[in-house]
Amino acid sequence: MFDNRFDQAMEKADQTIWSAFSIQVRVNGGDPVSAVYDETPIEFDSMSGALRKLSFLASSGVRVRKGDVIEFVKTGKKATVTSGPYLDGGNFVVNL
Repeated sequence: MFDNRFDQAMEKADQTIWSAFSIQVRVNGGDPVSAVYDETPIEFDSMSGALRKLSFLASSGVRVRKGDVIEFVKTGKKATVTSGPYLDGGNFVVNL
């Protein structure tokens, strides 16, 4: 896919990082797919809380839309997509 060694090394590093930090989720009860979960506290907003995001590799073919139900395979907890998807750094990101 890539024609130079730098791009090949970056792709390999991306795959290694993705496999280390990703979790398994189901979108609308489908097959498990890998995603990276990120939670950021919102401290200075009038409505304190946390911003929860899931990132999917664009190449994974996962189609997630607002209103879809995400189930975390390990815990069984469910969340609903509140916005997205949007492209960020080559990944599709949704807010929960």
